[in-house]
Order: sequence, then C-alpha cells, then structure tokens
Amino acid sequence: MKQHITIEQLNELSSGAKELLRAWWIPREGDFFSSDGKEYLVCDKSSLDGGMDVSKDDGDLPLLSIGQMIELLDKSGVDIMFNSVEDICDSLWNGCKKILGDTDKTEEAEGVLSVSGVSGVSVVLQLPR
Repeated sequence: MKQHITIEQLNELSSGAKELLRAWWIPREGDFFSSDGKEYLVCDKSSLDGGMDVSKDDGDLPLLSIGQMIELLDKSGVDIMFNSVEDICDSLWNGCKKILGDTDKTEEAEGVLSVSGVSGVSVVLQLPR
C-alpha cells in the first residue's frame, strides 16, 4: 500500500499552496520530503541511514504520509469517513489539495466533498461550515 504522496503529486500544487503546506509542516524524524526534485528522509544528525536534515527555508516540502494528510484534514475541520482503504493515499491527497486551494478532481455539494481515488474508491469528507 502506498504510504506517502509522490514528488509528482506535490508538484500539482501552485506556489501559493506549496507555501501553505510548508508553513503547516513541522519536520519530524522519519518524514519523507522533497528537495531539489529528489526524495529524502528526515533523520537525526547522528544516524547514518541515508537520510538528510531538512531546511524549510531552502524550499524543502513534505511528501505527506497518510497520517499527515489525515492530520491536515482534521485540523482544517474536515470529518473523514472512509468507504475503502484501497488507494487511500491518493484519495486523501485529493482532499488535501482542496484544503490547500488547488484541485481539479473534486466536487463539492452542500458542504460535502467527495473525492474519487484512481480506482474509483471514494473518501467522503465533511467540510466545516
């Protein structure tokens, strides 16, 4: 199962949405992030596992995990209900793009955001009023 978004998905965001994401993100050991178009892992300076220290000032951006996307949506006041866990990462990412202000694959009706995953799996997110 896919555990975090890809660099390609991150690049779907506008510059403004990337800045919002960067401001929200608090780097923690074990986070994946993108720097100069490459994928890295946030690590402790004493570790030798191939990770890298993160610098939000240099434009580093998180490759959000499933948990981070749920946290972002939850802190935005969105209620999350899952119909299926298949393709959940991509479905949550579509919801996060809506919160960050960039999306072209979601539909909103009466306060409900329905996000379809790549295999037609849907996640229903209740938007705050």
